[in-house]
Amino acid sequence: MEKGNPAGKAWGVSKTGTQVICTRAGTPGQPTPVPQNPQQLIRPEMTLLGTDTYKVPETGQSIKVWKYRSTITVQGMTTEQEMWISDRVPTYSVKLMGTMPMSPGAMTTIMELVGFGSGAPISITKAELEANCK
Repeated sequence: MEKGNPAGKAWGVSKTGTQVICTRAGTPGQPTPVPQNPQQLIRPEMTLLGTDTYKVPETGQSIKVWKYRSTITVQGMTTEQEMWISDRVPTYSVKLMGTMPMSPGAMTTIMELVGFGSGAPISITKAELEANCK
């Protein structure tokens, strides 16, 4: 994606089963800030847990990651999150895990990098991207 994303397109796109999700930052119609370095993803409430190695499932590449944890509360609901980032990945985001209390129990969401770079598998078609990321 272009720096500053002047077209207002999503800078992060993920797919779960057949559902395509576009991640946007900023205000609709305004330039979307694209992270220029991994530190731009780190918020003040995040705690560094340490570093580790992540093996990319589709390519077998091993990359160094920094692991962060945070707790956020939105509209009275508290979510525990863990984010893994790496400067080797174009969007810096490697893995995001979140747990939110639900009634009954809890809901856990995991979003994880499966490939990147030359030769990475493409599982989102142009038609899906155009239909879901306007």
